[in-house]
Amino acid sequence: MKTTLSAIVAALFAVVSVNAFAASHAGAMAKDVTTKAGPAVTSKDGTPVTTKEQKEKPKGGPVPKIEKKAKKVKPETSEVKTKSGGAVTTKDKKDVSTNK
Repeated sequence: MKTTLSAIVAALFAVVSVNAFAASHAGAMAKDVTTKAGPAVTSKDGTPVTTKEQKEKPKGGPVPKIEKKAKKVKPETSEVKTKSGGAVTTKDKKDVSTNK
């Protein structure tokens, strides 16, 4: 019963998602706003309503590539020091060093 219910919920979610996606892209290419019954929608002053024009593509050539900085070379291990500059040791009095 639980698997059937979860399958139904998943199917409903998929259907709603597909319908929302299709509805958002349905009028993407239209320039004039139209109604089901008539040709064009008019504003209060009587002029036809149109959608905004698409912006032009940017002019110019290809974008120049930026050179990457050289990576810093780090030593394989480094010595760990305290704030005062002394060597750091573990509870067993062993020296501490970092590894890459």
